[in-house]
Amino acid sequence: MNLKTASQSEIVAALQQVCGEVKISGDEVTGKTCPYCRKADFKFSGNIAKQVFRCRHEHSCGARGTIFKLFSDFGVLSPVSKAKSESYALPKQDKTISATDEFYQWYTRERGIDADVLKKYNVSFKQAGKKKYIVYPYIESGIEKNRKYRNCQNKKDMFTEKGAEQVYYGAQFLDFKEKRLIIVSGEDDVHALMQIGCSNVVSVPFGDQTYSPAMDRINQRFEEIILLFDGDDSGQKGAYNFASKAGFHKCRNVVLPYKDARDCMLNGIDIFQVQIEINKARPFKCREIVKTQDMAAGVIESIFSPRHSGVMLPCHELNRTLGGIRPGELTVVIAHTGSGKTTFALNVAWWCLQAGMKALVLSFEGSIYTQVNKLIEVSTGESIREYSPIENRWKITKDREWITQQINALNEQPLYFLNREAINKNGYYDIDKLSLTIEYAAKFHDVNFVVIDHLHYFLNLTAERNPVHKIDETMRKLSQITQRLNVHTMLVVHPSKIMDDKSGKLIPVGLNSAKGASSIQQEAFNFITVQKKEDKDGNYYSKVNILKNRAIGRTGEILFSVLQNLNTYRTDSMKEVKPHWSAEL
Repeated sequence: MNLKTASQSEIVAALQQVCGEVKISGDEVTGKTCPYCRKADFKFSGNIAKQVFRCRHEHSCGARGTIFKLFSDFGVLSPVSKAKSESYALPKQDKTISATDEFYQWYTRERGIDADVLKKYNVSFKQAGKKKYIVYPYIESGIEKNRKYRNCQNKKDMFTEKGAEQVYYGAQFLDFKEKRLIIVSGEDDVHALMQIGCSNVVSVPFGDQTYSPAMDRINQRFEEIILLFDGDDSGQKGAYNFASKAGFHKCRNVVLPYKDARDCMLNGIDIFQVQIEINKARPFKCREIVKTQDMAAGVIESIFSPRHSGVMLPCHELNRTLGGIRPGELTVVIAHTGSGKTTFALNVAWWCLQAGMKALVLSFEGSIYTQVNKLIEVSTGESIREYSPIENRWKITKDREWITQQINALNEQPLYFLNREAINKNGYYDIDKLSLTIEYAAKFHDVNFVVIDHLHYFLNLTAERNPVHKIDETMRKLSQITQRLNVHTMLVVHPSKIMDDKSGKLIPVGLNSAKGASSIQQEAFNFITVQKKEDKDGNYYSKVNILKNRAIGRTGEILFSVLQNLNTYRTDSMKEVKPHWSAEL
């Protein structure tokens, strides 16, 4: 959704998703339930014209802010975007989908689910050539948002509608007055629990592989989430991954006496026994907090596990010196204006994509189009524009078809950008909002590499009595969010003083060059400077100097050749080194 172009009806529909029932009076929309404090007494309102919301529970909630914040908090509006905008498609009508008594009898015989339950959830059947598929409709707020198809003979052959939103199965029967939501990992687990009398049960479409804004929107409306995933190692790992995104503070884990809820039903487990297991549910142990006896295993893992050694990029020199791109680390890149610090960071982002990582570019200085243009040249090594001395002008060297092909190729990458609607009119983007954006990208898109260009765009220091304290606080928060979300953040920083007062020459950048240098040095795991060089023949080079490396301690200088487009960085080794990465990252 684009708030600038969205119609009133679209905004009202989005408010209805967040608040449930709504009442409309002109530009004022009153929601029955406040999504923040979950009180259902029509004291939550949003103004479409002013683009603000407010909860009138002054002493217990009092939440207020912009419609953008509301929709970002509850997954309606993404604060990040891909190279192309994404929109969800609704499943098209399909007359080949049907259900017969014979189909229900077969399903009951094969899976043990009663026909009444199957009819309640509109489970149906589709013949596609020689293949036969069970069809599960995914319905939310009375709208069929998606369908899942599962081969009757081969359970691994399953898929959902292309371009449709990933929502919970069974969401149409949820009672939001209840405090507890039960989540299972398959449609038949929902059917089985419903069959024995449980309520408020939904299923994820593909285990822990998908955690979508639609799911988070529902999760936010419940105080407690009970996870009844499969009891095997894979299911429990999935439950932990799901809880890490839904929130450890509200998730409790149940390990059933049999593999899953359907197996429990088939083995005679009734609702009372299931309730006993739910009452025994325990919170997940957060891996961020460990006891002394955990340290030995943790130290051994930190030495031998590939995911702690850093992701190896297709640049041997950077891997050897920096030690790869490690999760949970903050890297500072500093250089004079025009030295190529942003360009270097975008090259690293592209190498991360090649190594299997997922990247987010938060650029406040240039437009998103400038970043995409740079990345096209970084990824292809080609120049979009070249200067013609004969014609005395800059010429576009590529046609529209070629450029469109490169945009499409970038869009296929797990590459995301800041949604520029999120920027305040004063040009600043505060650290709390920045943290929420990074958390959104990590939570819903599994982003693990973030470029922030640059520091002072979320530091409004003009009104600060103590600017250094503001920088300290901001760097600490950025370091904390980086470690908590286990992402690698590359932060571009400008030097505080450029020219020497006596000589009038540029001051070489170093560890003490940034304003508030002490906190920037302290919080940074890695500290990198960038310097542009040009030889007598007009060839450009970039000297990248790693001055601090907290993890493995290696420092040193790397010289990159810069192609004619002035955006693509290369070393001699880059054509030879193949990327290696840990699938666990």
